[in-house]
Amino acid sequence: MVGLAFIFGQFLLPQYSFLSMGTAVVVGMFMGTVGYWFVSRSLKKDTRKFMGALAAGMGVKMLLGLVSVLVVVLIDRRIIYEYVVVLLIAYLVFTSFEVYSLNRNLRAENSESTEVAKE
Repeated sequence: MVGLAFIFGQFLLPQYSFLSMGTAVVVGMFMGTVGYWFVSRSLKKDTRKFMGALAAGMGVKMLLGLVSVLVVVLIDRRIIYEYVVVLLIAYLVFTSFEVYSLNRNLRAENSESTEVAKE
């Protein structure tokens, strides 16, 4: 993602700030990490509430994203458009990685529990 931001910043969109794009990617990664931690923590209590935990994690991530957009608006309004676009792309990418890793963890736990039940 940082490489993509570099390519956009240097070649495709020279008027946009590389710093704002890099910051958006880092904030998106932080949001993904916080969302994954939140969902995995709630799934340790009860794995049957996967969809509710996933929706709550996405809500937490979106709230963090809105707060970061508000901070960027208060700091410098000129970079808000590229910041929001890159942040949403990073949000989608890191959310897909989060869902994939959570599904893998749940499949591993479910296969272990079915093997224990068979014995």
